Amino acid sequence: MRDLSQKGTMAKGAKGKYCPRHRNFEAIGYCEQCHSPYCGDCAVEALNHTFCSKECANSYGKFMSRYKPTKKPGFFSKLMNLVVTVLVLAVIGFAAYLFLTRSKAGTRLREKLPAIRTK
Repeated sequence: MRDLSQKGTMAKGAKGKYCPRHRNFEAIGYCEQCHSPYCGDCAVEALNHTFCSKECANSYGKFMSRYKPTKKPGFFSKLMNLVVTVLVLAVIGFAAYLFLTRSKAGTRLREKLPAIRTK
């Protein structure tokens, strides 16, 4: 573990904040688990992150051991989405075809269409 008490760089936004455990020490960062500010004396590095205490580091470790990232959609789910989209568009197109060819409103629209084209 490296010594963070002499750490020269501060986390973004930590400047001007103070450690809740050591009120006279300026904060150098925020805990990955609880997001509270910490000073160099409190900082605990574990699991490639910095925490304000060992308790937060342990809590984060327990969470990450249970965490299962969501899977990205596979090939077949993408294919199913495409098929469903095409089918929905086909149904909409067929409904529009029926409306234009079989309804009175569609007939009136077809009668007005040549007049609109000539203008």
